[in-house]
Amino acid sequence: MSANRYRRIRARMKLSQVELGAAIGCSRSYVSRVERGMDEYTHSHLLALSELTGWPVGELMGQTQQPISPWLEGYLALNDDQRVLFDTVAAATLELARNQDLSK
Repeated sequence: MSANRYRRIRARMKLSQVELGAAIGCSRSYVSRVERGMDEYTHSHLLALSELTGWPVGELMGQTQQPISPWLEGYLALNDDQRVLFDTVAAATLELARNQDLSK
């Protein structure tokens, strides 16, 4: 696994090493060692990172040939307020679609 890939994933999420470590249950220094290729994430860290990003573990490890979708990259580029607004609109849209299906 490329240490650079983990660094890019963290950068896309706009998290510091401290924030990522807290989110997946390890220290900042451990995240740093992984990103420098001196250590590897454990299975439990990879599962936590998968839950955090919504990406399959295989994709996190670079085992798929598909690039991260442009839609997801765009979503991750949003700030927190924009994400809340996007999520609210998306949820309302899904609710409307469900209601239309039920009325048929």
